[in-house]
Amino acid sequence: MKDKRRFRILISVSLLVPMLILILGIAMNFHIWHVLFAFTAASVVLPITAYFLYARITGKGQRKEDDAEDYPGSEDNRIKRNVFLFIGLSSLILIPILIIAFFLAGTGSVAVTMDDERLHVDAPMVDRTISYDDIISVELRYDFDPGTRVGGFGGNYISSGNFRNSEFGTYTLAIYHDVRAYIVINDGHRILVFNQNSVDRTVEIFNELKVRTGQ
Repeated sequence: MKDKRRFRILISVSLLVPMLILILGIAMNFHIWHVLFAFTAASVVLPITAYFLYARITGKGQRKEDDAEDYPGSEDNRIKRNVFLFIGLSSLILIPILIIAFFLAGTGSVAVTMDDERLHVDAPMVDRTISYDDIISVELRYDFDPGTRVGGFGGNYISSGNFRNSEFGTYTLAIYHDVRAYIVINDGHRILVFNQNSVDRTVEIFNELKVRTGQ
């Protein structure tokens, strides 16, 4: 019973740690690809480590020619099968997730449309429409600190969603990382910061907004 209890504790820890890595990685705004890689590695390595620790503690991993328990139906072999079954099932679940995350990290765009009455910004986890009449100010910046991600998307080329910094508190962000030009809009509710895939295009959108808002 003690051996089984030890094994259950080791397996429980090996399951808990990957979940903690996933939760803390997202909470601390690490890149999603890095978080999933660490989560997958921990999900595979820790159960194997748990088994070998269990075998070392109990001595069940040592082969003995005359050991009556050393046969295919023994407890030791059942534990081995359960560990590798867990790893196999985890792999079947995690590999598709990693493939999807890999492609999502390199995709996404910031789409900006303007009609006669309103501005619309669409990006991963951002869908924001603002009437020109509600815009209090529109500003073009070439230097901006996004702060930290509260809830949103962090890809290889784009960051978007809800962010927080010391200037605006919680605000909406939709930017290309490599473009050093940013449009800041205050509509009296939540600040919106966005850009386009080039400095020239961002400046063009800014100038059009100035005309449409009469500022």
